[in-house]
Amino acid sequence: MKNILLRTAEIEDADELGSLHVRTWQETYTGLLPNEFLEKTTINSRVEMWQRVLSQMETLGVVSVVVAQGAEGIIGFASSSKQRNIDLVEMGYLGEIGAIYVLNSFQNKGIGSALMREMARALSERKLNSASLWVLEDNSPALRFYEYHGAKPLNLSKPFTDGSSIREMAYGWRDLAPLIY
Repeated sequence: MKNILLRTAEIEDADELGSLHVRTWQETYTGLLPNEFLEKTTINSRVEMWQRVLSQMETLGVVSVVVAQGAEGIIGFASSSKQRNIDLVEMGYLGEIGAIYVLNSFQNKGIGSALMREMARALSERKLNSASLWVLEDNSPALRFYEYHGAKPLNLSKPFTDGSSIREMAYGWRDLAPLIY
């Protein structure tokens, strides 16, 4: 993770985050999600989303948004929040990791692990000592990454979007402490 700075995202990062969000989705989900869906995910819509998230974090229940910045600009990001799924709250998962993305060319360098650690730390500081996330069932690299970091499948799944045959499954950590090393 040489020459990579992890820092809290700021509203001024919304443009770069929007662009990076679309790029990482294209890299990650081509072949997993329909091309029409990926083509409808525009930079403008993601910039607007990040402007809203970064300016209304408390209202939206967002705990943390962290970016990984290199000489090239922002090359990865992660976000966490209070748990949004009532079933997962009832199962005892109080926090949620909403996103963790790193450009393919920067993967396998410890950046994703560092972002994961920052999300676990931010949630734990809010006394949200357990967390879950949603991952596409067919996203093998992500499943391996989360399992490597101690996440367990939670026997809960949902359609990726309304009416979709593509499914996401919940993974979780009962205790985030081992991620904060």
